[in-house]
Amino acid sequence: MSLEKEIINYNDNIEDIKHWVTLKGEIRYEKIISFLHDKNIECTWENVTSYMKYDKRILLNVFKYIIVLEELYKSFVIMKKGKNKTNVWNKTFDNAYSEYLSLGSKAKYDNINLGLMKNEQEAIRKFRNDVVHNKILLNRKYGGRTLEEILKIFIQILPGEYRHGFIKDINNCCKELVETNWHINIMEWLFFLHSIAQIHL
Repeated sequence: MSLEKEIINYNDNIEDIKHWVTLKGEIRYEKIISFLHDKNIECTWENVTSYMKYDKRILLNVFKYIIVLEELYKSFVIMKKGKNKTNVWNKTFDNAYSEYLSLGSKAKYDNINLGLMKNEQEAIRKFRNDVVHNKILLNRKYGGRTLEEILKIFIQILPGEYRHGFIKDINNCCKELVETNWHINIMEWLFFLHSIAQIHL
């Protein structure tokens, strides 16, 4: 893919483009451009940079909550299985995730959807790994799920007390960047209703 051919106003921004492509790598810009094509968004340099920033904001916000989950899984394994603290805290996310699920009903905490955690393991693990390894998220699939779909799954595997903050953080990622074009807007009231329904199951 030639950025010069793909970016409509390349020549007007050539110095800026060369600077940022050198800093971040051409492949990242190619992935954002592919995403813009998929969404029928005009491929201007302004749109490319806006969606690059949007992608990074989502990644950084999700990363905060991945840390919460990893700490929770390890803490529960220590408490419920009585395992050696040092050994547990040295476990990878994947191992901690598996051990947490193996607790069965003992893993219940603050309305975390354990069934969804089990059924969507492939998607959740891939999403976590892509975030931690600083991948472009917007144009990826996670076990066949789009970014928007996996974010909605992610909400339901968070402890209830963190969901409002997560939804707000994700919805705010587009502020002053892409509000007039495509962006993810998570309907908080849907997840509130879902949470209430889960409590009464």
